[in-house]
Formats: sequence, structure tokens, C-alpha cells
Amino acid sequence: MARLLLAGAIALAVWGADCRTPLGIPCSTIRFAQSQWQFTREGGLDFSHYTGVTISAVRSDGSFVEIADRQEMSRWFKREAGTAGSASMYLAPDDVVVRVDHQRKSISRRAPLLWNDRPYRYSTPGDRTCLSGIRRWGAHFFLRGTDTVAGVPVIRWSGANPGGGYTEVYLAPSLDCRPLKTHTVHRRFGILPTSISTTKAISVERGEPKPELFALPAGYRESKE
Repeated sequence: MARLLLAGAIALAVWGADCRTPLGIPCSTIRFAQSQWQFTREGGLDFSHYTGVTISAVRSDGSFVEIADRQEMSRWFKREAGTAGSASMYLAPDDVVVRVDHQRKSISRRAPLLWNDRPYRYSTPGDRTCLSGIRRWGAHFFLRGTDTVAGVPVIRWSGANPGGGYTEVYLAPSLDCRPLKTHTVHRRFGILPTSISTTKAISVERGEPKPELFALPAGYRESKE
């Protein structure tokens, strides 16, 4: 019995590793946690804190979805607002972009307009250091070593921001150099931080995503917005 379970686990791992889109992008479901501190001084000191959870999924037919699962905003540690969330997806079989607004309970559809509405590669095949991947962020990044995010090996790059501060990007070669973590600090006069933003993967599941991530809710009105 143990051998059968082991064989099944190995088969499942192999199946997940072989699941790719027509462009060769690995299938995956990634959950991200986001945090942003914003510091401003316009007549008086003020700061706000945004937190959110998003889900990004890619399936074998080339469809992908970005889901804003939970978002909250607070100022001076007082919670101000939370949103019901939204989802934006590209459905490859229909070549259509669909947006779901849970706040308005509406669904809108449109033809792909921008270059990144359709699937695209984050890197060139065989790029083990994600050099081609980091070039999408700019030419001012330098290789800083390796790390692990959500159990996935990543390549760490960092570079100085033009206005002050720095940005770190952690790219995963096994996931087409998808960024699994970004950390950006903007500074004024090189010392005072004006904002600190972090997006980090908290779980990564390889293989075909769950169908319900692409399901459209029943009862929502169709919108042309």
C-alpha cells in the first residue's frame, strides 16, 4: 500500500511538472501577500497601510487569472476600508479578457488590447539566472545571489531607484522567472522613507489550477464598463 501511495505521489509530481501552456509556461497557482506603507507630509505628518492577498493562476490552455482575494486600508492604525475583491482573467479558448467586480456584482468582457493581455514569457528558455527576466524591470539591477521563497529556489536581484531607495526582485527560474517576491523602498533625500512595498508568495502549487478559480459567479449583471 505504501508503495502505491509513493508511486501516486511521484506520478502527481511529474504530472504537475509537465503541465505547461502552449508557450511553455509552467502551470501554477500562486498566492501572494502584499503590504505597503505610505508616508506623506502635506501640511502634517500622515501615513497609511495597505494589505492584500492575491491569487495568480496559469492553466495549460494558456488562460490565466489574477484574483484580488482580500484588500484592506488603514490610516494611523485605524482600519478605513475593505473591498469585496475582484478578478481579471484571460480565457484563451475565447480570446477574451473578463473582469469580475464583486463589489458591484458585475461581469465585463472585452477583446485583448494590450500586449500583456495575452500570455507571454517572462524569460527566454534556459535562462538559469533570470537575466532576461530582470531586464523587464530595467537595466540597473545587479545579481545578489540565491534564496528561497515559499519553498521555491529564486534568484535575487536588486538595484537603486532613481529617486532614492532600492528595489529587490526575487525571480524563480523553474516558473519562467516569475517574480515571487518584490521589495521596494522609496526614500527622500536618501534618508527618509516615503513608501515601503512588499509582495511575497506565501504558497506555490504546481500543476493545473482548480477549475473554480476560473468560474464566473452566477447572478452577476453583464456590464460594458
